[in-house]
Amino acid sequence: MNRENKKKIAKIHREGTILGYESFSFKSFDKENELLEEVKNLRSKLSFLQKRLDEKDNEFNRAFTEKDIEFQDQLERVKSSSYDQGFADGELEGSRKGEEKVVPAIEYLHSASENLNNLVSQFFTETESVLINLVKVISQKTLSVQIENLPESTIEAIKQSISVIQDKSRLKILVSEKDISMVKDRLDHIKSGFDDLKHITIDVDSRVDQGGVIIESDSGYLDARLKVRLDEILAKIDSVRDEE
Repeated sequence: MNRENKKKIAKIHREGTILGYESFSFKSFDKENELLEEVKNLRSKLSFLQKRLDEKDNEFNRAFTEKDIEFQDQLERVKSSSYDQGFADGELEGSRKGEEKVVPAIEYLHSASENLNNLVSQFFTETESVLINLVKVISQKTLSVQIENLPESTIEAIKQSISVIQDKSRLKILVSEKDISMVKDRLDHIKSGFDDLKHITIDVDSRVDQGGVIIESDSGYLDARLKVRLDEILAKIDSVRDEE
């Protein structure tokens, strides 16, 4: 096989596994689009809440720092005044003990503020992960239910898959045993709209599950099985997690 033919087959395979499924998954299954948008919306809301929390935390830290500085100033003035007025040692010792009690309280509040911020950040991270996993499960269920209750979606998958193959002169359509009769009955509908489709055969392939299809042509093949479709949908959902 020469280099040009290898390039052609590689191109057809890319079109089948990427462009073909882009078209199939998100034109035929609008629910997945809606779920992806919902994930993005939820993620946006979580980011907004996190931003507001950070702002409030910064406000608290600024106010706390100001009070801390004010307290230290007052403490220094008390010490200075005590020395100037010749207070007894017992009075100065009382001032020192008061300072020793206040400093740990300040340190505790700083630590509590930091721990609170860490807990909230952890909450948002875990919540986002749970939401994304939930949408994955919903996507899987939605797709499976649609395949079982809308057998016409298999025919639509075949037609959309054929549409992205450049060389349609000779095609072999491989489907599951559950779909073979329906696909043969709808062959005329499948061929409609493809004037360049000259020869087509339909056969059963054990690798293909219900609702899926593999199409072989002279220039390559297109894998549109249900598992491939789900993998792509889940990959798109995962990509939402990494978006900034």
